[in-house]
Amino acid sequence: MLSRLELIRCLGRAAEYRDNETGRHVIRVGRFVNIIARELGFSESDAEHSELAAYLHDLGKIGIPDSILLKPGKLHEAEMEMMRKHARYGRDILEPMSIEKAPPFLSHVQVASELLKGTTSPLLVVAATIVETHHEKWDGSGYPNGLAGEAIPIEGQIVAVADVYDALSSCRPYKSAFPLGKCLSIMTQERGRHFSPLVLDAFLNRLDEVLVYQREFADPAE
Repeated sequence: MLSRLELIRCLGRAAEYRDNETGRHVIRVGRFVNIIARELGFSESDAEHSELAAYLHDLGKIGIPDSILLKPGKLHEAEMEMMRKHARYGRDILEPMSIEKAPPFLSHVQVASELLKGTTSPLLVVAATIVETHHEKWDGSGYPNGLAGEAIPIEGQIVAVADVYDALSSCRPYKSAFPLGKCLSIMTQERGRHFSPLVLDAFLNRLDEVLVYQREFADPAE
């Protein structure tokens, strides 16, 4: 279990180091996901499973050019379109490899091994769901598939709330960290639009616990 946890965190940090020097974003989001999941009635083991899978939510950023990922200003529409592709890139990384996608330099033994690796991991199935759906919005205006309401898997709904809160409350190349009041104001305005009302309410119900982990895993001062 410990080795699996470390591997998942390492993969998550591999993406976050592209645009975040500490990689603590993935840890915070994972912890927030665990909190929300438990408030929604997930078992302890299922909440932990969701936390581990959430560490990989931005894995697809590995495929985004530095000129876009590290740009300090606002992205143009073409750049935003490229950025949105990270959801599908992440899914492609995590989903089982087909024969057609196997690299040509692998032997038939290696291909068989790789195929088997991707077919029996419930954790990677959940992670693939999260990376593809955590930018979907409750009203159907999100990406990459324009899913709406309960068509969005619950794990994607949860990570959407956790990820946006951490983005609002943290420094980014294009913004300073917003104070708590502003974060909550923005998020409550998006209830029923960006966020599932049920999931957002679960987050707000456990806000005290969220703030504990936010402080514990805060990014170091510059």
